[in-house]
Amino acid sequence: MNHIIDFSRNGQSLTINVGDTLTVKLQGDYSTGRAMTAWTFGDRFEFQPVLSLGTMEVSNALRRMEFSAQAVGAGMIALHEYYVLGIPGPSNVARRFRVEIKVV
Repeated sequence: MNHIIDFSRNGQSLTINVGDTLTVKLQGDYSTGRAMTAWTFGDRFEFQPVLSLGTMEVSNALRRMEFSAQAVGAGMIALHEYYVLGIPGPSNVARRFRVEIKVV
């Protein structure tokens, strides 16, 4: 089964099955008027044996990432949205996205 989530799931948890796919779609935020933004993995990105990143695409400021559930356990997808051409750091983070994933 393919689960599709977006920014409305920020801060929540999701339970999926081994073999399922998880598609994360995050739209860049241009409402600030400050600058264009881009999503990147959070500060503590690390290997998680329960999730595997397959494809990653960007089109018209929409970032689409597809993960597959590889093993039973728990993991997290944590992403930061930075202002383009800004130095990565706390003052240039526009938004944060975090979802806890439980694979059964």
